[in-house]
Order: sequence, then structure tokens, then C-alpha cells
Amino acid sequence: MMNLDKIRAGRLLRRFLGQKYELFILWLFIGGVASVPIAAIIFAVAINGGYKNLTFPSPRLHFVPGPKGRGTLNLISVCMSTIFTCVYVSVHGDVPDASKAEAFARTLTSYSVPSFIVTFIKKVYTFIENPTCKRILFMLFNVIAPELVVLVAALELSSAYDGLRFMRKCKQRKWSMTLAFFADMGGFELDDENHSHFQNGREFLEWFEGCWRSYHGDLELDVERIKIEIDDRSKANIVLKLATLLQAGWLFVVTLVRFANKIPVSELEVTTCAYIFCTAFTYLFWLSKPYNVGTRVVLRESLFLPRSLSPKEQKAKSKQAKGNSTPSTITSEAARNAHDDEEKGVDAIVQDSNSPVLTTSPIRPRLSPQDSSSSHFRFSTFSTYSIQTLSHSKDVTDGGPGENEKQVVLEPSIKLPIMIYPNARFTPFNRSYLHPEISWLLACILTGAVGGLVGVIHAAPLWKTPFIDSTVLWMWRASCIVQVTMPVLIAFVSFVEWIYTGGPLFFAALFMALVYGIARLILFALIWLSFWSLPAGVYTDVDWTWSEFPHWH
Repeated sequence: MMNLDKIRAGRLLRRFLGQKYELFILWLFIGGVASVPIAAIIFAVAINGGYKNLTFPSPRLHFVPGPKGRGTLNLISVCMSTIFTCVYVSVHGDVPDASKAEAFARTLTSYSVPSFIVTFIKKVYTFIENPTCKRILFMLFNVIAPELVVLVAALELSSAYDGLRFMRKCKQRKWSMTLAFFADMGGFELDDENHSHFQNGREFLEWFEGCWRSYHGDLELDVERIKIEIDDRSKANIVLKLATLLQAGWLFVVTLVRFANKIPVSELEVTTCAYIFCTAFTYLFWLSKPYNVGTRVVLRESLFLPRSLSPKEQKAKSKQAKGNSTPSTITSEAARNAHDDEEKGVDAIVQDSNSPVLTTSPIRPRLSPQDSSSSHFRFSTFSTYSIQTLSHSKDVTDGGPGENEKQVVLEPSIKLPIMIYPNARFTPFNRSYLHPEISWLLACILTGAVGGLVGVIHAAPLWKTPFIDSTVLWMWRASCIVQVTMPVLIAFVSFVEWIYTGGPLFFAALFMALVYGIARLILFALIWLSFWSLPAGVYTDVDWTWSEFPHWH
């Protein structure tokens, strides 16, 4: 087990939360709830104390009926439907896990919370784990802080890629990003009476490496059949995704054309473009992640096959066969025969006590919790196969097996991805990385950059746009400045925690998150208030002529 004190990524949360990462989610939720009345008070005081001293260069309109042109309701419906489809389709959750409610209840019990409160919260948590309810909550989170969804997607992509690299080192050449994502989602379970399942990708990788080494590398998963089962469970509505992309892309293009022609644009349209910008990143990062999977794939014995050799290995094997008259390796056919013998109940006998122990089946080893508070698994007792020679072997010259026998030599240990938040049950905390410091830092930098650009998207087009009064104008500017600076500052914390993890830094990060939430809510209020008085040009349609497109004269 690696000493996490030496890993600088995520040190701040590990120090103040220990292994109770649910508290961080709880604190964010409390901060979000607290930001509502604070934002309402600030907004009400600013509006009541404002003064109207702006002169408008163009006529202003309150409400424009449709449906012949760009009416008020038409404008609102198009933007709101685009935002809804973006945040709805972009949500790629993990496989539901009812056991998380029990774990969360144990966390509350450790804080001496009264039993009736624990029971109530457990029921609420079980309800929240319902896929529909969980999707709604994730959508609300996506509406309030779309930049953080980009962070989650970036970390999940990095974790899946590292899982793919690990499986490739285990000679699983057909393993794909989709399967790596699915393992991280907790999508695999064993075919046993307990329905033991892997809560994260690290548990699956550790288990598979044990199986793979037990078979001395002559083992691979039937990837094609697993993909078919995942596709059958993945409720990806291609039509809905395509419609979302077309609708979002069209609105984005129309808005750009209006800016190019200096036609006024509403604040809601600008905000919608910001959501489209964030959704593009999440779509890209989750491109290979299975969508809306509700059940796990059972790893039955039929999904395990003898490993097929790569062309390079086949060439090396043929050369070895020409120079050696005695068989020294187990062929794939021999491995299949051994598997058939095991199915018939043939007893296993160890011929060479120096050889590593092999399992009769990769499914038979049971996985069980190490203790009541840990979600990590271990192997139980293995049974063994009768075997004399193995594929990864070399001659023994100084005693041991007989003249024609070989001794097993395992490959060097493969580095497992590191889980920087042990026993975490929520994304992105339950992901693991080969180089956690690099993965975490790059994801935070990317999120800070995306968050800053979202603020720029809000500020730049409307910085000098006249609102209903100067107070509203300065509130919009202040909210946009917060939108630009807070994500960058929070990302900067990922640098600072490498050298300092004191209390002031932790509470400063929480305070910045609170300020971000307040600014976000004020921004929403100003968007709706803007419909009280919009420039008349906002309701002017774009004149789509050939002059808008490059063409030959």
C-alpha cells in the first residue's frame, strides 16, 4: 500500500476529511442552500437602492408576442429547452449502488448522530440513489456549476485511460476505453451467491491482475461479448443526442452571426452559449463512457478465455518450437482442455511446489470485504491445477524440476493505479490514476480555464450593454468578474496544497465556493430581470442571405 502522505494531489481534502468524503458533498450542499438567501438579500438591497440614470441609445421593449417572429416566449423556450437538453444528455452517471446508503449511515453513526436521524437520512439517501432522482440532482448540479462537471468528466477520462493502460500491460489487447469507463463505474460483479461487485475500477483491476497472474498470463476476457452486454444495458438515445447537438449548434451559430452583424443579443442567449461551451467538453471527455446504465455485467466463467497470442508472440513461439524438440509451453488448446477437465470435476494436484498457485476458475475466488468499514476486496483460498509446464517459463539449471520440466517465472509487477481518496464512493473521488499528481493538477487547470472562459463569455459581449439601471449593470459586471476569477483561484489551490495544507487554505476554498454560488444565483436573477427591458433589436430576426456565407461573385 502506497503512503498517501507522499502524494501531493488532493492532500487538502484528505487532511480535513480523512476518509469521510461524503462530508465534502454535504458541505457543498449546505453552502449551496445558504447562498440562496444571501443572494436574495444582496439582490433585493441592490435593486431597491439603485438609481436609474442610464440613457438608452435604442428603443426598449418589455414583452413581444409571437409566434411570427422572435417573441419573448419563443426566445425563452428555445434557450431553456437547449439548456435542458444539454444538461440532461450530458449526464453520464455511474451504475447505481444501494450499498452506498449503508456506508453513508455508518459514516453518520461514527459522529454519534441520533439513530432516528440516521434512519431518516438513510431512507433519503436510498431514494436519491434511484437513477431518476440521481439524474435530476446531477442536472441541478450541472446547472449551478457546469465547470465542475467538466472537472468530473476530465478526472474520469484520466482514470479510464490509466485503467486501459494497465489492462494493456496485462496483455488485454482488445480492452477499450468503454470497458475501462464501465469498470470505473462499478459495472462488474461476480457470478457467486453473494453477487459480489466492484465499487470502483481499482478493485476490478486488482482482482483481475490476481486472476491473470494465477493463470500465468494465459487468460483474457471475452471483450466482444462484454461489449454486447454493455450496449444492451446502455440506454443511449442516439436520436436525442443528435437532436441536442443540432439544436445547440444552431443556436450557437445564430448567436455568433448576430454578434458579427452587431444585432443585440439577450442575456439568456449568452448564458445558453456558455452551457453549450461546457457541454462540448463533457461530451468530448465522456464520448466513450456508457450512458445511463442501470445494471451490472456478471463476469461468468464463459467470459474468460485462454489468451490469444499476438503476431509478435506467435513469431517468437514458432522460433522457439523450431529450436526445441520437447514441448515446453501450454498451448491455448491445452488450456481449453484443462478448463474442460475442471468443469468435469477433475481434482487438481500440484506437481511443482515451486510454481505459483493457479485457480481452477477466475470466478471461484470469492471477494469479501477486509473489514466492515472497508470497500476493498481480497482473494480467498485458491484451488489449483495440475500443471508441469507453463507459457512464461525458463530452463532450470541448478536443481528443481526434472530435465524436461520448466520453472515458472512471473513477469515483473505491474503498477496499479493509485486511489488518492481511499474508500471513496462518489465520483470523482473514487477514481484512481497511475500518476495522480499530474492527472489531478491538469484536470484542475483545465477546469479553471473553462470556468474563466465561461465568465468571459458572460462578460465580454454584454460589458457595455445598458441594463434597466446602473446598479443592475454593475451587479452583472461584478458577477461576471467572480465567474472569471473564482474558478481560476480554486484551481490555484491545487498548486498551493503541494506545499501548504493549513486550515486557512481549506476554509478559503469553501468561502470561494460560497461566493461563486452567490454570484451564480445573482446572475440567474439578472437574466430574468433583463426581460423587463430589452433592446428592440433583440427581437429582430437574422437576415439569412447568401452574403452571410463565402461564395463566388
